Amino acid sequence: MSSVAVRIKYERDLYFPGDIVKGHVILSLTKAKEIKSITLKARGCSQVEWSEKDGDERKIFKDSEEYYKYEFPLFKSGTVLLDIVYFLYCCGTHEFEFAFALPLIAPCSFESSVGYVRHGCKVSVGIHNKIFDVKAGLPFSVGGLLDLNNEAAAKEKIHLIKEKTLCCLFCVRGTLAVALTIDHSGYVPGENIIINAECINRSKTLTKETKVSLHQVSFCQKKTKFIFTF
Repeated sequence: MSSVAVRIKYERDLYFPGDIVKGHVILSLTKAKEIKSITLKARGCSQVEWSEKDGDERKIFKDSEEYYKYEFPLFKSGTVLLDIVYFLYCCGTHEFEFAFALPLIAPCSFESSVGYVRHGCKVSVGIHNKIFDVKAGLPFSVGGLLDLNNEAAAKEKIHLIKEKTLCCLFCVRGTLAVALTIDHSGYVPGENIIINAECINRSKTLTKETKVSLHQVSFCQKKTKFIFTF
């Protein structure tokens, strides 16, 4: 029985565009095998898919995009006098190192209910006299390079006021107002969001609680068709 695995070396929690992705392929053999080739592929891609009802039918909108695709031969058999010569790997564990640079256009990893941006590696080992190659894959995470110091809008305060009139049938019972202020509009992962809120109840209705929820909004597009998700 033969097995293969991909291992990614993380010097931090994730990679960024322009970084060198390093790792190694581990090939485990229970007995000696003649190997034809060992190939590593790296790919970054995205896909969106959702459906909308149009009359009695439901239309499906789907699109995809590829940002990069690399292929590296970690080992390849040679030829002698036009005859293919395979390399005999003995029983045990064999490691093959690899490294490649992420393009500067590589977007950050993302997952949602209607789409994703994914990065990953896949290795394929060709064994002599075997119909199918032995394969394995491993995803890795890519972060964005957005610098909030260069975004003027990120320093602007957020101030929001909402007021609602409370009624019971045709009787007005008063108003309920909420004022909310946030120091700035741009935050980085791990940073605390401090919210200053004031609730003004000018009604006869008792306010049981006030709470704040945080939602992520994504924008997915298929050519001229787009959708917002919350």
